[in-house]
Amino acid sequence: MASFTIIENFEPIKDSKMLDKAKSFNRELFKKTVNPCRIIKGLKIDESTKRYVPNELIEIEKMKDIKLQQDENIIIDFGNHFVGKLKIKIAHSGSHPDAPGFIKLKMAEIIDELAADSSNYEGWISKGWIQEEWIHIDEFPMEIKLDRRYALRYLQLDVLATSAKYKIYVEEVSLEAESWIDFKDNPQLKKVQDKELIELDKVGLRTLRNSMQNVYEDGPKRDRRLWLGDLRLQALTNYYSFNDLELVKKCLYLFSASKFPNKSLGACLFVSPEVQVDDTNLIDYSLIFISTVYDYYEHTKDIELVKEFWEVIMDQVNTTWEFLGEQKMTNLNNDTFWSFIDWNPELDKNAAIQGVYITTYKHAIYLANVLGKNTDAKNLEEKINLLSEVAKNNYWDEKQGLFVSGDQKQISYHSNIWMVLSGLFDQEKNKKILKKIIEVKPAIKLKTPYAYHYFLEALFLNDMQEEAVKIMKYYWGEMIKLGADTFWELFDPEDPFYSPYGSSIVNSYCHAWSCAPTYFIRKYMDK
Repeated sequence: MASFTIIENFEPIKDSKMLDKAKSFNRELFKKTVNPCRIIKGLKIDESTKRYVPNELIEIEKMKDIKLQQDENIIIDFGNHFVGKLKIKIAHSGSHPDAPGFIKLKMAEIIDELAADSSNYEGWISKGWIQEEWIHIDEFPMEIKLDRRYALRYLQLDVLATSAKYKIYVEEVSLEAESWIDFKDNPQLKKVQDKELIELDKVGLRTLRNSMQNVYEDGPKRDRRLWLGDLRLQALTNYYSFNDLELVKKCLYLFSASKFPNKSLGACLFVSPEVQVDDTNLIDYSLIFISTVYDYYEHTKDIELVKEFWEVIMDQVNTTWEFLGEQKMTNLNNDTFWSFIDWNPELDKNAAIQGVYITTYKHAIYLANVLGKNTDAKNLEEKINLLSEVAKNNYWDEKQGLFVSGDQKQISYHSNIWMVLSGLFDQEKNKKILKKIIEVKPAIKLKTPYAYHYFLEALFLNDMQEEAVKIMKYYWGEMIKLGADTFWELFDPEDPFYSPYGSSIVNSYCHAWSCAPTYFIRKYMDK
């Protein structure tokens, strides 16, 4: 299911003042040299999980003893997920080389990627994201410094060619890891004693750190871009962990520096070689910019920053309002890529998007009142009242006690989560809705940690901590059981190899919208 837009002759609005403010936060990334911890000899299938595991483990001290000839390989394990640049020294044994060595390097976030054959890839996302390099070695020893940054735990070196006269071996290998956050900064939980929650927090924290590069990247393997939906969840988690405010402000300025011709914000930005908004416009992501500024204000009470972004906020209100049309309700077809909500092609998004409108407009009216923007606040209140009335009349099913969406009256987690978050009803009724949706188990599933994040938020906000923790342990905990060092972009416990891209080899296995456990544990449970 290819989901993207291409706009011919796309000319965004550039704001040099916003860009200059974003650039003022530029700084050198923190670096750390990481050495491998062990060698893996061969892979095998774990029958209980149907995923790959090491066949044999070898001490790292024996790395130089492993001499390789054509069609042999070595797998080097760095022990955890890192983002950075590799340095490898390749030496030879035997006679003087009479022909170049030819090797392939394969970098993997999870071990299953090593078993995948990229030559068979037929997905709709570019195979350029697959982390591989082919290198000729004309003289030995050769020190290879990869200029390109990679996200990995595992490095596999395949020997494609030597000659009968010599073999090659890895003499040295290291990774220079990079992050916006100092590697010494490792905020600990204060009161939580539950070992499962401690592990969930640790993996979530690592997921966030490795995605904090020169911007809040969605994933350091793929797409390595600044996405609005991801930014909000990353920033929230950051407030309760590293509490770095500069990168949040930098990213907000960047989004404001390059906009669509109608002043709406793009779903994502390219930041190199220059800042350029992508020609992808998602309604829910444009609206979530409002909530991201709201979250920042709630955390810092920095009213000056709200003032700077107020015009941008109102631009998002006005452009999204125009999309609604006369009925003041969303009318999206399932194949329309003008909203995200989740990676589920069967999802009817209309009710969920209506909930996003109400939720984010309420955040806007809160900020309007903070700034004393009485006229804007009044207009927003009128919009919210109309949207809420439309939502109750068109999406609420009193008989079922749930929200439904579309002509088929589809029941989904998503519709009910976002309507609960919108605050249409009081907490008592919200609890009944959430308990009912858990009981019903709709066929339209949540597919991403992004969608699950908002499920947890709805539960915690409505005093359903027990249910939230159970879901957290079930969903994110299952990733850890399957070997996750960082949390993944996509995960369906009943279909662990699920991918909307045509192949899981291009899935991102360190994706910042997935760090929810760290946020919720630290905000609601570590007091």
